[in-house]
Amino acid sequence: MSTLKDKIKEAEDGQASLNDKLDLLLSSFPNVLDPEVPVGEDEDDNVEVNRWGTPGEFDF
Repeated sequence: MSTLKDKIKEAEDGQASLNDKLDLLLSSFPNVLDPEVPVGEDEDDNVEVNRWGTPGEFDF
């Protein structure tokens, strides 16, 4: 006869397995872009929308 403790352990193991499957499934979906993001062919088509602060300058 299964005890409540055994049933809880089985349920937790099943939940962990389902969580792993869900994580794998969700990681296969791409990020959804905002509808206002302009479409461009390559990086030259990128548009600077705003700038916060000043860009750093490096010596290399």
